[in-house]
Amino acid sequence: MVMALGYAGIGCTRIAERPAVPEGIAHAQPSIPPIGANASDVTTFTENASIREGDSYGILVIKGSNTALNMSGGSVHKLIVKDSSLVSIQGGVVQEMYLYDACSLVITGGKIDAVLGYGHNPITVRERAHIGKVHGYGAPKLVVDGIDARVDTIQYFSKCGCVDQSQKVRIDLSGGNFGAVGTGSTEVALNVTGYDLHKSAYGGKHGYGLVKGKWKDGTNFSFDLADKSTFSHTDLYSLRLP
Repeated sequence: MVMALGYAGIGCTRIAERPAVPEGIAHAQPSIPPIGANASDVTTFTENASIREGDSYGILVIKGSNTALNMSGGSVHKLIVKDSSLVSIQGGVVQEMYLYDACSLVITGGKIDAVLGYGHNPITVRERAHIGKVHGYGAPKLVVDGIDARVDTIQYFSKCGCVDQSQKVRIDLSGGNFGAVGTGSTEVALNVTGYDLHKSAYGGKHGYGLVKGKWKDGTNFSFDLADKSTFSHTDLYSLRLP
């Protein structure tokens, strides 16, 4: 069943305070989907659905208990995912994605400019997925294990306004290409698994250090730490050589 209706909220009824701007790389506040948009601007799925090549949406809302969205092509300007919905993306383009509640996301292809997590959201990135940035304002758990996957920036921030939950989650990296990764002063742990792993509290593009080594297939990698807190949050797990 597909319903088109005006979307009156984005998960929280109020924002008590703005997220604190962390030390390190500067960031713009996320653009929030318009409240009270016209019915013609918003599409809501409450049952399983697919997006294929040639499909195009402005604001798309996915919600409900275990509602599944499968995207293999097409484009979405703003994708809002709520409740315990599951989104799987193998292709296509999404400009902005907002994750709330206990929804989850698996990305194996396509291009997403921004993923913003406000709930307790498992996010898995592998194969040839390309994400511009992942911003955590709640407690999204991020796993990247595809050698060809790319996430330009990963940055976690202190709890956002009405989001009242622990941020004791992990960023697990065992493959992929990254520009900068930052936990900020949150409870988030950064775990890196590979060979010949090293971390430094100095140097890198932002001056806060870097992590380098080899992934399990022998591919060399290096990424910058985005803020001064991330070094102490980073644990390296070295694999044994075969």
